[in-house]
Amino acid sequence: MFLKLSQIAKQAAHDPDHVFTSLAHFLTPDFLCAAFHRLRKAAAPGFDGVTAQNYAENLESNLADLWQRLRTKQYRASPVERHWIEKEDGSRRPLGIAVLEDKIVQRAVV
Repeated sequence: MFLKLSQIAKQAAHDPDHVFTSLAHFLTPDFLCAAFHRLRKAAAPGFDGVTAQNYAENLESNLADLWQRLRTKQYRASPVERHWIEKEDGSRRPLGIAVLEDKIVQRAVV
């Protein structure tokens, strides 16, 4: 699996104008599981309140459901909740908070 992904990375670097039509076939339950394990477990939960620990309680079934929704094109990313963080100089910077499943899919695609 990782060999194929490194080959894709090499092709993308060699030919930046190449258009990849789909990488969905790489998003298997095992690959989603690896992406989950690469997340920071101490990170704040998304605005839906689901923590990595909650999600891990039924990890296999949760990832199977996520994979099924990805495979059948039923998965829709949730809107990112925007918060504004005050800076020392009085300005503010935006902070986007995604839900855990979106973080898993983002990590898998990266």
